[in-house]
Formats: sequence, C-alpha cells, structure tokens
Amino acid sequence: MHKTIVTIAVAAASLTATTAWASDETDVLAVVKDYNAAINKGDQKAAAADCAPQISITDEFAPFSWQGADAMAGWFADYATWTKQNVVTNDTVALAKPWRVEVDGERAYAVVPATFTYTKRGAKVVEAGSVWTFALQRIAGHWRIMSWAWSEH
Repeated sequence: MHKTIVTIAVAAASLTATTAWASDETDVLAVVKDYNAAINKGDQKAAAADCAPQISITDEFAPFSWQGADAMAGWFADYATWTKQNVVTNDTVALAKPWRVEVDGERAYAVVPATFTYTKRGAKVVEAGSVWTFALQRIAGHWRIMSWAWSEH
C-alpha cells in the first residue's frame, strides 16, 4: 500500500511539474504574440504593457539599440522615422512556430522565426526567415519582456 501511495505521489508531482512547464511556455508565447499584435497595430501603450520597466531592444535600423525606461518610446519614434524616410507602409510581422522556448524559474527565452512584410516606395518587400529573440522575466506573477533582438536573414 505504501509503495502505491508513493508511486501515485511521484506521478502526480511529475504531472504537476510538466503541466506547470507547459503552462509557463504557453504564457511566455502569449506575451510574445500579444506584443507582436501591439507592434503590428502601432500601439505603443499595449506593447509597453508586455515589457519590463527597463527593456533592451536591438533592431536592424539606426540607432540599432535602445535601453532603459524610454527604450520602447525611442524605438517607436525611430521606427516612425525609418518608415517615413523609406516610404514604408502596410508593415506587419507574422510569427511562425517557435524554434525554442526555455523556461527556467522566473526567466524565459524564446526564439521565433518571423516574416516582416511591408511596402517600400510602392514595392512589396518580404523579409522571410527573420528571427525575433526574446528574454522574459516573471514580474509580480506576469511574464514581461526584458529584451528582444531582431535579425533579418
């Protein structure tokens, strides 16, 4: 009888750990997807809600790097400048199935292939095979983006 109870307890603990990991992975990806939706809409407030108060961003246009409490606002302003200078419209990012999601306690890492599609000076541009990499932290019970980097392939 004791052996059966121990076996059931171990199985339950294992199932709980697996469920917690799967839930964390799902929650991390939900934040990434929500952030992408906010960026696609140009909604700076919604995008910032998915981020930690201090964030680091690396992207493919100048000045290429933004850090700190004003990083999100700076990135949005510089992106608007880039789109205006390059006559970019209809810009959107589509996410594919993540290549990797790692959760370790209160920290997470996600690597997501993406396609950036836009119109530049009237011509359609498709940056297929790009990679968006995120580092997240659970803050006050919610996953928040600590940093992200975009790489065009």
